[in-house]
Amino acid sequence: MNEKLSKKIEEITKKYREDGVEILPGLKRNIYEIIKRIYFYRHDKYVQCSDPNAIFWQVVTPYIPHFSKLIDLDVKDLNPYGVGDVNYYQSWVLRKKLQAWSEENNFGVDVDDMTKLVSSFGSYVWKWNEAEKKIEPCDLRNLAFDPTAKTIRGVDVVEYHYLTEQEIRSKEWDNVDKIAEVEEENGKIKIWEFWGEQEIKEGKYKYVHKIGCGYGDKEIIAFEEDVDKKDSPYFDFHLDEYDGTWLRKGCYEKCFPEQERANTLVNENAQATSIASLLLLRSSDPNTQGNVLQQAISGQIITSSDLQQIGIDNRAFTVLLNELDKIEKQVQKKLMLPDIATGDAMPSGTPFRGMAVMSNAYKSAFKQIRARIASGVVDVMLAKILPSLVKKWNRGDMLEISATVDDMRLYDDSLKNFVRMRVYERATQNGTIVTPETEAEIDRLVDEAIKTNGRKMEIPKGFFDFKYGIILDPVGETYDKSQQNDAIIQAITLTMQNPAITGIPAFKQLLENNGIPPFTLSAEEQTKINEVNNPPPPQGMLSQMLQKQGGLTGQVDTNV
Repeated sequence: MNEKLSKKIEEITKKYREDGVEILPGLKRNIYEIIKRIYFYRHDKYVQCSDPNAIFWQVVTPYIPHFSKLIDLDVKDLNPYGVGDVNYYQSWVLRKKLQAWSEENNFGVDVDDMTKLVSSFGSYVWKWNEAEKKIEPCDLRNLAFDPTAKTIRGVDVVEYHYLTEQEIRSKEWDNVDKIAEVEEENGKIKIWEFWGEQEIKEGKYKYVHKIGCGYGDKEIIAFEEDVDKKDSPYFDFHLDEYDGTWLRKGCYEKCFPEQERANTLVNENAQATSIASLLLLRSSDPNTQGNVLQQAISGQIITSSDLQQIGIDNRAFTVLLNELDKIEKQVQKKLMLPDIATGDAMPSGTPFRGMAVMSNAYKSAFKQIRARIASGVVDVMLAKILPSLVKKWNRGDMLEISATVDDMRLYDDSLKNFVRMRVYERATQNGTIVTPETEAEIDRLVDEAIKTNGRKMEIPKGFFDFKYGIILDPVGETYDKSQQNDAIIQAITLTMQNPAITGIPAFKQLLENNGIPPFTLSAEEQTKINEVNNPPPPQGMLSQMLQKQGGLTGQVDTNV
């Protein structure tokens, strides 16, 4: 079976790197060659060029930061939430824990880097490192799979690694000594990693994960395990919809023709400028021959009656500038980046309102792209990141609150509710009644404990045993002000009509989906707001107020 696997790996690699895909008769695309070409262009190099002094005039790279900025995601755009009859505070704690994890592990930086790479190549791949519980970017040069696949999820994938002998010996693999003796390529040993289906007997397959090197009789297996398709660590992201091949068109590929034309123009102009810099002389005197400058010595008098310089200049320079400007405009048009998007000054006299309309228009064009990429990030979070983290946090953990006022209020409210719940449980067991005075004392004791110990929450075991999803808000649509205001007004109206509605699971889900903290609808919250907005007047002001109200000063004890 190992021989069949190595043969399959060779077939996958050949199809991916050499054969290409014929989308239609006469329309062929080799995504490996395109990826290789993009790598050269990103480094301002020609794929093939006989002239070592040729100029590479970059027209795409300066726009990559602007393009990626418009499709970039903020980690706060992707918030987990509880599904069904779940305590609001559980999902709130999950959001806080995920936010802390993102900051500690630079997940936001990973997302930023991914959007830049997707902008460059059109598609990119993340790999989940289960051992270290983190995301790693894949080098597209080292991957091989079916180039006609719509997504990398679920297909057979080969990834090549190039490791030194020392790196190999540090692995907990089988046959390490044999692998370390394999012939090196540029000082490293070529290792392949396979995730996919392997035929175990005729017509019967199983999904496996194997690592090894060599092919055929020289194949050496270093690691192998049976896995499920859903365990595949590869996740892909795309700029556009499927168009016949896995790789979509990124900024570089979209502008291949403009890049080639710009290089041709600039190098032709360089040759013309080189010729124009020559000093050429002419004379009809037959005695004046050869290279006058090289033959003459310092102080020599040249006897020629009509020795003249031939005037040469580069008359096509203006044409070059005009055409380069047209190329730049075409690149901007293809990448949907007008001058306002790149920070260039707008023509004088452009009204502010017109600039705002233009800004909204080009930003709207990127909404679908952001949503598509955000959907891919959500897949990674739900399939790998959150399950792994929740499993760890469910063993028991700590959460320290020191962020916004809302976060601190939520913590205080949840702690008071937790203590009340325990008091109610004990009162029920003992057959006693919890009075309003007892509840007020609970609030006072909790406030004192918070002042003394700070806001640290011990997360008990199994705290996150609930079904969760992720609110997808990559373009600000979930938190549209008018929509959220309508949701808040509706929640207030329903609560005022029937205060008991706050205990109904469906109403809790309504609040959860719209990001409305439950404490904002409580009577206690209104009392606190009134105390802040209408504080009791100072003692000196009370007499003045009473005097204005009919001279009641003598009838009221103002010191009370």
